[in-house]
Amino acid sequence: MSTRPVVVLAVLAGLVSPLMAGCATSGHDGYDIRNVQEVLPAVVTEVHLAGSPSSTSTTTYQEITVKLESGRMIAVTQPVGQEIFRPGDAVRVLSGNGVTHVSH
Repeated sequence: MSTRPVVVLAVLAGLVSPLMAGCATSGHDGYDIRNVQEVLPAVVTEVHLAGSPSSTSTTTYQEITVKLESGRMIAVTQPVGQEIFRPGDAVRVLSGNGVTHVSH
């Protein structure tokens, strides 16, 4: 019985795996698409603009306070993007891998 096909498959797998891993590291907006995120429905209660966390950055941040369906209130700080949040907006809170983000 020959072991040649097994060796060829092992070599091909060794070459393809790193290439595939490199292709699947980040998705839209730089989010890691390999990780599972929890999605929680919520309603925006307050939105406040905040300055940048360092004097060298020009990024403006927003603090979005939301009320989760469970009744729990949380505040999420994220860069101001194309989405505009207003009190009363129905939103999704995406949380996973130590990062939380609010989206419509």
